[in-house]
Amino acid sequence: MHQNQRRPRLLAVAHEGSQTGAPMVLALLLQWLHDHTDVDIHTLLVHDGALRPAFEAVGTVSTVDDLPGSSILELLERGLVHRGSSRAWRAPAAARYEPALRRLGTFDLVYLNSLTTLELLPHLRGNPTVIAHMHETDVAIDCWPHAEDLPTWSRAPRRWIAVSEESGAAVTRLEGVDPESVVVLPPFIDVGRIQASAPDHLLRAELRRGLGIPRTAQVVVGSGTIDWRKGPDLFVQLATEVRRRSPEGARPVHFVWVGGKLDGVDWVRVRSDLRQSGADHVHFTGHQADPRPWFHLADVFALTSREDPFPLVCLEHAALGTPVTAYSSSGIGALLRQAGAESARGVIPYLDVGAMAERIIDLLDDPTHRAQVGADLRALVTDRYDVASVAPAIASELGLPVAR
Repeated sequence: MHQNQRRPRLLAVAHEGSQTGAPMVLALLLQWLHDHTDVDIHTLLVHDGALRPAFEAVGTVSTVDDLPGSSILELLERGLVHRGSSRAWRAPAAARYEPALRRLGTFDLVYLNSLTTLELLPHLRGNPTVIAHMHETDVAIDCWPHAEDLPTWSRAPRRWIAVSEESGAAVTRLEGVDPESVVVLPPFIDVGRIQASAPDHLLRAELRRGLGIPRTAQVVVGSGTIDWRKGPDLFVQLATEVRRRSPEGARPVHFVWVGGKLDGVDWVRVRSDLRQSGADHVHFTGHQADPRPWFHLADVFALTSREDPFPLVCLEHAALGTPVTAYSSSGIGALLRQAGAESARGVIPYLDVGAMAERIIDLLDDPTHRAQVGADLRALVTDRYDVASVAPAIASELGLPVAR
């Protein structure tokens, strides 16, 4: 860059700093941009979270929650939305967002990293180029409290980056979105970091003992928050179906769900399913600050989500060479089909618990086949879904030259 030229200022907005898909992708992207482009990065978190240090490593960080009275204004906004107010909620929203943005000044580029961050669009200062990264599909969009404002807000982004064909189709259907402005770029992980995260055999044995999993048992892992979308109830159904279909005397199979808060109404319902089904071979770990050691327990990963545009947890298991099964409603089906015909058998018709159970039993019963399916997935993810493979395309959409 010429000595007199100012570095472009990038504002990245995340709805929260939690260890969940969209913020994790953003943290990886910003690290890559920091290392490979000449850009001044600021991250605005609507809500703080465990990933804040990762954002601080590449630039300055602030949160909307930092401002006095923000939590009260948010409660007021949510209450007005819940009561069906189409306009009154906008005053507390402005009182939250405008001071948070005012103190940051103006930016050349604004990167909105999820559907919920579109709420900041009316409050942006100056005339920045806006890029919207969409990790949502139809149900999430339809359930969003501010969906009625999308026809107005959807005209602002110059480019929409969708994480899957399903997400891209949902964005394209929005009123005001130019189909030519929508590009599909998959999410990504740091493949090397995931593959280097293997715990030693003592830790793996300790994790199994802690859950009461016999040394000889095979393990199916699921993961996510405890809610309707992620389908922890379907995970319990899957476990009971695999047990029912397994012949007497077969090697035991245990099911481990990693993550989620074990409280609230949704957990009470799942806990009831566990109790009434007698599913003593199903274990919920609750939230884990570092879930990766648990992932290494998996012989197979089962994505039971009803809606999931392109979950990182599938990429992480694929990077470890673990076969993946998922319902056809998930964007991860594209990954499984790209990996070849055998891996594509893991794409299960929507909510066909029996078919998913049969696929898992087939994989568990044939170690050679299971290893080959896992190797195909590992090779694909390493080649196409690493941050170094996808981030340059996003940098191009932002108009940021990549340093050679």
